[in-house]
This record gives sequence, C-alpha cells and structure tokens, in this order.
Amino acid sequence: MNTIIKKAIGAALEVSNVPDDLKAARLAVCATCINHVDNEKCGKCGCYTEIKAGMDYNRNPAMRFRVEKTHCPEGFWPYIDSESVRHESDFVLADYYNKN
Repeated sequence: MNTIIKKAIGAALEVSNVPDDLKAARLAVCATCINHVDNEKCGKCGCYTEIKAGMDYNRNPAMRFRVEKTHCPEGFWPYIDSESVRHESDFVLADYYNKN
C-alpha cells in the first residue's frame, strides 16, 4: 500500500503510540502468525499491522471510532499497562474488547 495512504490512516486512528521496542516485538509476533496476510494486514481485524503495532491507544473504525487500548484480536501482543508494567500477552484486553 502507498506510504502516504498508510500515514493518513495512522494519523486518523492513532491516539497515542508505543516505544519502538514494543512495536518491534508486536511485529515479530505478527510475522509468525497464521492470520498475517501478505506480510501487511491482520486477517482477523483487517488492520495494517505496521500501523496498528505502533499504537498504544487507537480509534477503532469497526466500533464507531471508539478509543481502545490497542490490542491483537487474538491476544498475542505484548503491551504496557497504565502503571507502566509490561505484559507479554494482551489476551485480557482482547477478551474484554471482543465482548464489548
């Protein structure tokens, strides 16, 4: 996809971002995931992983742009909580947002 379009998507959806090392860890998870399509998109949620992996909070277009803690829809990503504690799986977040 065109870099300009990706930047526009990111700017429209991003609320805050994560440190570069966390983004890299998330992308490493995506690289081995069976849901990763064409090394670019998540087959579960349809997001461009390069964009979504860098977000801490985002506006979810599938849920009327509500602001969410960015997560993998399968719960495979590491994340940093509000108390700056790093967790190796965001399954709890995915479960919460999948139910709400």
